[in-house]
Parts: sequence; structure tokens; C-alpha cells
Amino acid sequence: MNREIKVELQEKIAEEYMNIEKYIKSRAANTIQQLEETYGRIADYRKQLKNFNQY
Repeated sequence: MNREIKVELQEKIAEEYMNIEKYIKSRAANTIQQLEETYGRIADYRKQLKNFNQY
């Protein structure tokens, strides 16, 4: 009985660690996407500024 409980708790711990890993990977992917979008906007603003300075 005690052995079964220990195994069950170890499985729950492993599952929670997997949940944490999934969460971190998801957040990292979202952060990378946001950074790419931000850098894209910065490039657009710089292009607009360059065009504006030509006049």
C-alpha cells in the first residue's frame, strides 16, 4: 500500500514537472513571436523615418 502511494506521488510529481516544462516552452514561443513582431515594427518605423528625412 505504501509503495503504491509512493509510486502514485512520484508519477504526479513527474506530471507536474512536465506541465511546468510545457508552460515554459509556450511562454518562450510567445515571447519570441512578440519580439519578432516588435523588431518588424521597429524596422518599419525606421524605414518611414528614413523616407521622411529625405523630404
